[in-house]
Amino acid sequence: MIQLISFLVLFILPNDFPEVVELKKDNKYELEGYYVRDSYIINDSERFVIASKLTEETSDFEGLKLFYLIDNEIAFTSHDVGESYIYKPTFYKFKDNTILLACEHGYEYSTGIDLYEYKNKTIKTIGTIDVASDTDGNPESIIPNITIERKYGTQYHFTFKGIIYLHPGTREEAQTDGHKIKAIYTPETNNISLMLKN
Repeated sequence: MIQLISFLVLFILPNDFPEVVELKKDNKYELEGYYVRDSYIINDSERFVIASKLTEETSDFEGLKLFYLIDNEIAFTSHDVGESYIYKPTFYKFKDNTILLACEHGYEYSTGIDLYEYKNKTIKTIGTIDVASDTDGNPESIIPNITIERKYGTQYHFTFKGIIYLHPGTREEAQTDGHKIKAIYTPETNNISLMLKN
């Protein structure tokens, strides 16, 4: 019986490849107490904001974060990405209007992406993939060399192409062929597993 149910799930829920979408930017948006780097409009009441909190002592600010707002009220705040110069989201939209956000972080080089799932006015953290593309010997954005696929309705599978850096900017930094790497997110474990193929 369990095998039949598994077969039906696989048959009913085909693999789903998202499209990359551009959300309208609002460069004039302000969030009190925060330095707003970018603001992206989802609809009349919802938006994503990349910002950092202003400190009281100086004009310096804390690390960048992703905020999700409903009616200008903060409904979600991501972790702080510390001294990262950037926190640049790419939006992947699935057929059921789920949006997967891949937020790239880094310095003069890319250090990977944080992933978030947005659906039905809720957002949750999926995890981090510490990989970057090798562009002329430098770790650059993985976004042009990543493919995202949703399987079984809830799992996200990530595959890569080209030569990539694993754990760029750390002592564990290494290079490998992107075809040898696969990452999988499963809601049961609520994290991303990075696997190396033999």
